[in-house]
Amino acid sequence: MLFAGLMPLHAHAATGYWISNVNANWTNSTSWADGVIPNYAGDIVYITNNITGSGGVNITSAVTNGLLYVGDADGSLSFSISSAGNLTFDNAGDGAALTMTASSTNTTVNVAGVSLIDDLSITNQSTASILTISSPISGNAAISVQGGPGVTLSGSNTFNGGVSLQGGTFKLGHKYALGTGALVINGGILDVTGGLSISNNSPQFWNADFTFAGSGALNLGNGPVTLVDDRAVNVNANTLTVGGTIDDGASSLSLTKDGAGRLLLAGTNTYGGGT
Repeated sequence: MLFAGLMPLHAHAATGYWISNVNANWTNSTSWADGVIPNYAGDIVYITNNITGSGGVNITSAVTNGLLYVGDADGSLSFSISSAGNLTFDNAGDGAALTMTASSTNTTVNVAGVSLIDDLSITNQSTASILTISSPISGNAAISVQGGPGVTLSGSNTFNGGVSLQGGTFKLGHKYALGTGALVINGGILDVTGGLSISNNSPQFWNADFTFAGSGALNLGNGPVTLVDDRAVNVNANTLTVGGTIDDGASSLSLTKDGAGRLLLAGTNTYGGGT
């Protein structure tokens, strides 16, 4: 019930369309079609106009959105979302999303921090470009990664819901890229931006076969690994080190290594089906 004299604030989600061709602040009404500034839980944001100059989106204070789409309409230039503010993903409990559109060139998110209220689905719809989040990511939520030639997390992250790789290429760019949760591999390609050792010893669930591209050496740490079926790992190049115990729950599952790279199993493993 609404009492006399009181009006609801932001009763439904707004949709904002970025129209600026140059560096501009998110909180400026002139940056958005019809002056609609998206800055609430559940708001939908399209930063997908055809820019003709630098595509800088400056976040200088706290900004909230539910679904964010980003990418130059004709793919000739790239967007960068940056500055000293904080970007929060809150889709009012429905699951938030960050999507780099199919026409995009490389896109970077480099704000002071990214906060997760809801689980965040990160999708790269392009065929040749990388979506990089170099901001530290925090929150009691999970991230899923899918699509395209690359999603890179290169911040010192503390979010605790884990990361699931659903498809496409997922690049680790920091020893704390996975936050404090589990790494769940449901397919796709795992890669690294340089030689790296994961520090949080995250539990891993290898639910599908996957490829390690091997742009550098990667040590996944000493977190336990669970197999749910016979598993094949294709190591294209370099070395993928697994220090945790690989277990199959007494199911006698096997592990097959393919590719020209090296798979180093450094733990005391208990899966029963052989290698």
